Amino acid sequence: MNPEENNTPKPVASRLPPGVSAFLTAHGIPAAFAIRIVYWLAAFIILGVVLVGTAAYKARHTSKVELASQEIFRARTIEELSKALEAAPAADLSATARLKLAQAYFIEGNYTRAFNEYERFIATYPKHELIDAAHMGKIVCVEAQGLPDRALESYREFAASRTNSFLRTEAVFGTGRCLEQLDRLEEARQVYEELVVDLPYDLWAGRASEALRELDIELKRRAGTL
Repeated sequence: MNPEENNTPKPVASRLPPGVSAFLTAHGIPAAFAIRIVYWLAAFIILGVVLVGTAAYKARHTSKVELASQEIFRARTIEELSKALEAAPAADLSATARLKLAQAYFIEGNYTRAFNEYERFIATYPKHELIDAAHMGKIVCVEAQGLPDRALESYREFAASRTNSFLRTEAVFGTGRCLEQLDRLEEARQVYEELVVDLPYDLWAGRASEALRELDIELKRRAGTL
């Protein structure tokens, strides 16, 4: 066979099934126009398959995320949280599980492990919306380990550098608490008083009011005026 004959394109009608070609001829529809319609239909079919497949994948993925989320919510022990963390299919769920795991270690009294989990969260999710909670968790762990001097510095740094954080008032209150532990009662009293005056409707201002009452009693006791 001549190579040139082999490269000659077939007529458009010959590229259609015989039945389709006969139908087009009977109805006076140009074969060139028909083949374009066939291509368009094929493209729409392929697009439909892709969309359906994508939707099915998302549905399966969403189902996995929801299931993992439920497992994290139901988890009560460190072992359950660790398993949920390993199985979490989404980064947000892993982050949630990591914070909850750190909290579980803290409640158990294992402040070193809790501190490490908060550090891992900060290193892994530096832009996470709950990053301030992890930083605060680290400071609370330091305080719980009996190191109020170090915690005091960290609380002050947090309050000064994160002025818009939803945890800033907690950091200020922590400052007063550490000052109390260091027996710097007059300084602690000033911190609590400023918190109550500046943010009277804040949750931590309410706790500061209670701390002020207890502190005043202790100061009067020491002064012998109680």
